[in-house]
Amino acid sequence: MSKKIVLRETFSDGRKKFALLIDPDKYSLAEIPRIAESAEQAGADFLFYGGSLVIENNHREYIKALKEKC
Repeated sequence: MSKKIVLRETFSDGRKKFALLIDPDKYSLAEIPRIAESAEQAGADFLFYGGSLVIENNHREYIKALKEKC
């Protein structure tokens, strides 16, 4: 199933959604599993990764850690 279809189906119920932005400049890689678990427990529909600066250059490790926990 394409990402476009998944997003369309996700929003078709008319209910509000909860997205969590994870700023890699504010959290260490070691904190990512705990944040992902907390987001899941809180009922987050989406996890966004990014920030205004994004100084660190280890994006793949952050994304991998998120995917492993979600």
